[in-house]
Amino acid sequence: MEAQYPVSALLFQSSDDEESLVVACQYDASGLHVFQVSAGELTQWCFEESPHTVSVSVDPSELGSLLAYLRVPDAALLPPLLAAAYGGYDAAHRVRGLLRRLHIPYKVDERPIAR
Repeated sequence: MEAQYPVSALLFQSSDDEESLVVACQYDASGLHVFQVSAGELTQWCFEESPHTVSVSVDPSELGSLLAYLRVPDAALLPPLLAAAYGGYDAAHRVRGLLRRLHIPYKVDERPIAR
């Protein structure tokens, strides 16, 4: 599956013989973004669409405690650091857990399931 979003760090990409799952991270002027895109039969069955995308965004003004927690001087370094520390098939879930633990507000964009 080709990336549908700008990627500065890949947190996970499934093997060719598996359900397609890509988790990527990007930092830009609008903040920190984590994208999870899945595609395949299981995705279609679960979400009634394939591919299915979930994106998490954190406003740049809310990143101070994340930078302090990870001891990073520049938010542009967050994507590769998150890839190293939180990479894996559940990376998006783990990053959201970290944001909740640090009380950092974030926005989730996901198309609702229409049944």
